[in-house]
Amino acid sequence: NDNDNDNNNGKGGKTRSQLGSVKLVASLSLWCNILLLIVKAIVFGLSLSLSVLASLIDSVLDLLTQAVLYWTERQVSRVSEKYPVGRTRLEPVSIMGVSMLMIMSAVVVIRESIAVLIAKEYDIVFELDLVLMLCAIILIKFLLWLYCRQFRYSPIAHALAEDHMNDVCSNGAAVIAVAIASRVPSLGFMDAVGGIVISIYIIIRWYQIGSTEIKKLIGRSADDSSIQEIRMCCETHSSDMSVDVVRAYHIGRNILVEVEVVMDRHKTLEYVHDVSLELQKKVEQFPYVERAFVHVDYTKRDYDEHKKPTLG
Repeated sequence: NDNDNDNNNGKGGKTRSQLGSVKLVASLSLWCNILLLIVKAIVFGLSLSLSVLASLIDSVLDLLTQAVLYWTERQVSRVSEKYPVGRTRLEPVSIMGVSMLMIMSAVVVIRESIAVLIAKEYDIVFELDLVLMLCAIILIKFLLWLYCRQFRYSPIAHALAEDHMNDVCSNGAAVIAVAIASRVPSLGFMDAVGGIVISIYIIIRWYQIGSTEIKKLIGRSADDSSIQEIRMCCETHSSDMSVDVVRAYHIGRNILVEVEVVMDRHKTLEYVHDVSLELQKKVEQFPYVERAFVHVDYTKRDYDEHKKPTLG
């Protein structure tokens, strides 16, 4: 029983204490990001550092991402007759929009940094108290990263941990670049170089995020472990049912499952319906499955019964 409870926790049936811990992590991360944004805005206002500006834009859009996802969750939870299967695809669309905004902002910083390098106008003021302010935030972010890593069962905590480590790296690079540029006059260009490096990092990071969401939105196949888990569920569902095809693909964050099974042609329609409906409900209990469809046949087919997808 203990092992079953552990497995349930791992598949989304988390205990209240675990859910409470994840909510605490999310709240701490949100307030830390707000604090980081305020500190960066103050530091940029006093130093006019391009490296800090690039890092500041990262923080602004991180908060924007959280706000967009919060809005998306509220929209998805609302039932509307205009969207009979829900609006969960709004999430990847929102993330793609934020990704494009982040990339465009980083390109602007790169353009400004190149202009400064060409003009050779380096005027950086970076006092010790500014350094200490940023270092304190970096330390808090690092501690939050260590804390979030404990919750391996939670994709939310995993995403927050990745965000914290990204901030540690980008903010650390900004502090180093600005410190060098402000203390060594001959290396004044390091601030603009730091802005370019951080912006390139932001572009690569958000391109990968946007690309992943696009693949999910256009129907990328689910990972092998999820498909195997669903197949095992189907194969052990009923001795009167033989599994022919299991097809699972993304329709956003979650996946849609199509199961083709074979049953005795002499079974009653009532029995076939009840068994297949039970299987549908069982598959839809997986936290990553949004909808499941079960197609029942009386024999296996060696061809796809669906038409080939086209735009025509």
